Amino acid sequence: MKHSLLICLFIAAPGVLAGYHYTATTKLDDKTNKQKSEMAVEAWIDGDKAKILFTETNNPLTPKGAYIITTDGGKLVYLVNPEKKNYQEWDMNQLLNLAGSITAMVKIQFSDLKLEKQDEHASDKIHGYATRYYKYLTSYDLRIKVIGIKRVQSVITEQETWVSDRLNDISLGLWLRNEPPSTGDPELDKLIKAEMSKVKGFPLRSKTKTVTRQWNKKKTKVKKETVSYADMEVNTFKKMAIEGATFAIPDDYELVQGVTGGLKGIFNQ
Repeated sequence: MKHSLLICLFIAAPGVLAGYHYTATTKLDDKTNKQKSEMAVEAWIDGDKAKILFTETNNPLTPKGAYIITTDGGKLVYLVNPEKKNYQEWDMNQLLNLAGSITAMVKIQFSDLKLEKQDEHASDKIHGYATRYYKYLTSYDLRIKVIGIKRVQSVITEQETWVSDRLNDISLGLWLRNEPPSTGDPELDKLIKAEMSKVKGFPLRSKTKTVTRQWNKKKTKVKKETVSYADMEVNTFKKMAIEGATFAIPDDYELVQGVTGGLKGIFNQ
């Protein structure tokens, strides 16, 4: 099956393009439940184009050998599965909007939103690139109501990043992100985005600690506390020549409904 539109969209100009190649590892550690996992990627970047290959993962949505690509700086992302010879379309803006829709359906109310920059200073070089260290503390309370059951929780996130402002290819942000995932609350997400936009460049290392406390209804006693860590580190990073075909989807791969399409179907019922 020929996809002439995809050929026009993805195949870059002839010849070889200069860009970046890196490998990175993210380690997740749920201290409370004593669960650990690790994800590794290999990436090729050139301006607004990127390919992120999953070399180690236990996430069924992104199996080993699959990869994500973009040619517009991450606005439109494709998840490609070579084993099944298919691909899914991920619209990042739609996914963010869906997070808000889920929040509305489950009836989550946010309150006491705080974002504090605790530290900023020049730091050591990583892979030859000068970095700047940032430390942010984000906290908020939320009240959740699902099928008549009410819960009161508080979330505190401590994020440390080592950022190089010498890296400015926009598609580096497809994986090396300064911003944490969307909370689903427009006010908090706007606050985080406004503050993180002041951080120029992309992180070559990050450490995140999240503490979630479940309270009684009056918020006078903690019923359960969960502590988790996420450490991302770029293991190798170098400039290299990248062929334009790196960012192309094979023309015999089939387009299938992805996460965005499936969730949209649920909300439109």
